[in-house]
Amino acid sequence: MRGKILVTGTGRCGTSCMMQLLSKLKLPTGFDSMRHGMGTDYAGQEFIIPPSCDTLKEDYKDIQILKDPRLCWTLRTILEEGTLEIDHVIVMVRNVLTSAESRMKAGKMVGPSDKAPTTSNEQAEFLYESIGHLFETLVLYGVAYTTIVYPRVVKDPRYAYDRLKLVPGLLDGKTYVEFQRGHAAVMRKSRVTVQPPAIPARYRGLRAGIAEEVAKAYNVLTLNSDMNSEIDIHAAGVLDALEVIREDNKTRE
Repeated sequence: MRGKILVTGTGRCGTSCMMQLLSKLKLPTGFDSMRHGMGTDYAGQEFIIPPSCDTLKEDYKDIQILKDPRLCWTLRTILEEGTLEIDHVIVMVRNVLTSAESRMKAGKMVGPSDKAPTTSNEQAEFLYESIGHLFETLVLYGVAYTTIVYPRVVKDPRYAYDRLKLVPGLLDGKTYVEFQRGHAAVMRKSRVTVQPPAIPARYRGLRAGIAEEVAKAYNVLTLNSDMNSEIDIHAAGVLDALEVIREDNKTRE
């Protein structure tokens, strides 16, 4: 594997603890321990990856695994301009309303440049747009990706191991026993501090609606391409994410 492995998501969705786990396993994250580069709120170990920068390849030549939640919006430009060679993207997926609530509690609200969100519902709306934009980019540009659900990844080491094994070459030479030790050291159930809030009526079905749009984008892609195993893999990932979103809607309505 020559290109980069990117870790992204909406933020407050497990990207930092995933980076800590990969650092603990001595993988090339640019951090020499699970605590290096971490803040007091369990967030950190990320890089600001500017979408238009001719020196990106040189800047990160010794680091293979890069995390940046902003990739939800900037990845498309990086792909179009070819400023970074990308082999795989790990997408951390969490209940968006819970991520929004977590951002509120941490004082880390993000939104459009012209209007910062002031409520958790406004924050959730922007995060829905962010994750939809990310999946659309991944599918339309044919980028291989793996979705990992948070907080399940915290509680279930076998799930975490099996999902990460889907990333070609990432865990080569790592036994499950070795992985489990690293997982136990990093992942603590106490990390999950915000319980999922009830879904406001006006948001019900919204997540499924966004996922449907991603599925439509996939259909457009396959209608204009020869079906092959690589595209089938992308389709499986989209359907995987769609099923998670739909099931989450069902259990909370």
